[in-house]
Amino acid sequence: MLSVQLAESAATAASDYEYRPDHFANDLTLFKQPRLGVSLDGLLDAIRYRKDFTDFEQNKSGIASIILLAHNMGLVSEQEIDRCVTDGWREIYFLYRSSMKSIVEYLGNESGMIAGEKAKHDSYESLRMSLAIEKTGGAYIYLSAGMRYSQFYLVDLNDELRRVIYSCFNWIVNELGFGILANDFVGASASIYEEMDDYKRYREQHPELNREELAELMFNNEDHDSILVDFAEEPEYLIERFEFLDLILANSVESQFGTVMSMDEIRAAVIRWRRSEPETFSSSWVGFINQTIRAWKWFRRCTLFDQSKIMEGCEYGGAGVSLHYAHFVGLGLPWEDAVVDDAAQNIYEAGDVPIAKLNIKPVAIPQVAEKFMMLAKARGLLRLAEITNFGEDSE
Repeated sequence: MLSVQLAESAATAASDYEYRPDHFANDLTLFKQPRLGVSLDGLLDAIRYRKDFTDFEQNKSGIASIILLAHNMGLVSEQEIDRCVTDGWREIYFLYRSSMKSIVEYLGNESGMIAGEKAKHDSYESLRMSLAIEKTGGAYIYLSAGMRYSQFYLVDLNDELRRVIYSCFNWIVNELGFGILANDFVGASASIYEEMDDYKRYREQHPELNREELAELMFNNEDHDSILVDFAEEPEYLIERFEFLDLILANSVESQFGTVMSMDEIRAAVIRWRRSEPETFSSSWVGFINQTIRAWKWFRRCTLFDQSKIMEGCEYGGAGVSLHYAHFVGLGLPWEDAVVDDAAQNIYEAGDVPIAKLNIKPVAIPQVAEKFMMLAKARGLLRLAEITNFGEDSE
């Protein structure tokens, strides 16, 4: 290897300034690592050893709970636990780290089996999982995921089929507990309902006016107390807002999809389609519906009735929103993009991430395992819906 070293005289003559460089370190060259006098691998091993030992000492209860959780999920055997306890803390810590990896992979595989193992899922990232011990001594798992938006095109399907699919989405996000419907942002916003009430009242009072005329009238009416006017700096804002409100009023979820069906009703509908409505039963969406029914049958055997005792939204480092926000679900209504874009923008600007906090005290481990499977099944079903709607190459 080419090595370049300056002789002392050459180094001294290289500058006319008062400062003169000292001798180079032994064997220091432009193309060669300096010799530190110690083994770099050994130094890194020592650093890792101290770091792992500190982590183990500070998080013993959580580490034990993670191993027990993996055991409950069938990922770690009793023999492995017995062996690592006998061999000391390093083996326990290694089993803990491998348990964390195995749990994440297992949940990803569960989602993949539902969505279809042969389809591409490269951009559908896995859940991220970390352990934390709080000052109170409680052990918690933090689950997080990046945000994703899927706007499905259901309005062109026949009335009953789209109502069933919508009801499946509603069950997934509300019972399995992952994802959020675009319509939920409208329902959660009192201001939109107030805006619609103001708009409808003004529209009924002045049916002869178009949007531009109505906006001028409302903007210049100082006696009218309206939340719409509170945010308006010019009539043009009101005109744009009227257009948006008209879209919602003319394309409500209730008017397009009807009331939410129970899973028993959904199952009965599929049975009826198979017997007497072959055209509907041949729809590619029936596969998604059947997978949702299978998840529902599994869900009925679960013991986790009050999920709020296990999983809660949290602020992780002061920047977190509910894990539901990791997947926005649209049904194909013309106003959904604007609602989701606004919600996502607010989350980005606040620096938030979708995250959940799960209590993993030993007595709660079976329920935590069930909750993990609920999330995995929900994510698999939503991915299957994407493939059904957009094709197997959808990313």
